[in-house]
Amino acid sequence: EDFIPILEWGKRKDAYLFTPSFLLRKKRTLEENWTNYKNSEKTVFLVEKDLVVIGEVSYDLNFPLIMKKDKKTAWIGIVFPEAKGQGYGKLAMKFLEEKIKELGIKRIELGCFEYNTRAYDFYIKLGYKEIGRLDKFTYYDNKWWQDIRMEKEFE
Repeated sequence: EDFIPILEWGKRKDAYLFTPSFLLRKKRTLEENWTNYKNSEKTVFLVEKDLVVIGEVSYDLNFPLIMKKDKKTAWIGIVFPEAKGQGYGKLAMKFLEEKIKELGIKRIELGCFEYNTRAYDFYIKLGYKEIGRLDKFTYYDNKWWQDIRMEKEFE
């Protein structure tokens, strides 16, 4: 229920493109969600283990809510709802960073919800630095939380 399937991935019945439901500001149809992906500069990779999707990683080269707009930036997203602490996130981040470097992009920005201290510590270990916070960004567990914006720059 935290993730809404947008479409079946290819002709497979075991792979779907998902969008986290907390990102949806209003109810939209599956077709509207797919149109948003299709019309963006977002690239999504599904992560599988034993032919089962365990996560999603993505980058967007035209994300409208980038905090620092001074240079070409890739916004990244990483979601592993059931596979925490198994090393998949670290491998996925390395994969995303390499893909972004191949595109000639020298900066990555991401958002981390304040309540997700595990993810925050993970990003710090990978060399990301906090650049700002957006107040009352998400509502979770009967409380408003900040979105912590982080960045990593490449040479």
